Amino acid sequence: MQHQRERQSGGFVAPQVEDAGLFKGNLVSVNVTLSPQVHLSVRHDLVVTAVTANGLTFEVLFAGRRKAAAAWLLGHLAHLRGQGKASEGVTVPVLIQGAWRTTFAPDPSGWDARRRQLVAAIWTVTAQGRTQTFGEPPMR
Repeated sequence: MQHQRERQSGGFVAPQVEDAGLFKGNLVSVNVTLSPQVHLSVRHDLVVTAVTANGLTFEVLFAGRRKAAAAWLLGHLAHLRGQGKASEGVTVPVLIQGAWRTTFAPDPSGWDARRRQLVAAIWTVTAQGRTQTFGEPPMR
């Protein structure tokens, strides 16, 4: 007999259940620079391209209830972009506390390529002369 576990509907999900699915590993702190390269995942979570000081590029995922808290960050990136700067000149330094996860997506040749994403729990932004912290620690 085969058992298949089904996903919950897109309605309300308890914070503990949401965090159990998002933060399976230990939390790490990573200093990154976020770019205005932003898109939504198939689950409608916010995905932003990040670069570390040593040039490592990866995606940061703002998922679930934390997506709403990322609105200020998106607005700030849009504001910088609206000032006429080229995309390469629009960056925001951020300290992110989150957990790594692995995803698979087709590469240009059609093969599935392994990619790492950082799922953001808490992030601290210093912009316009002030420091702000967003998000919340995972409920476990």
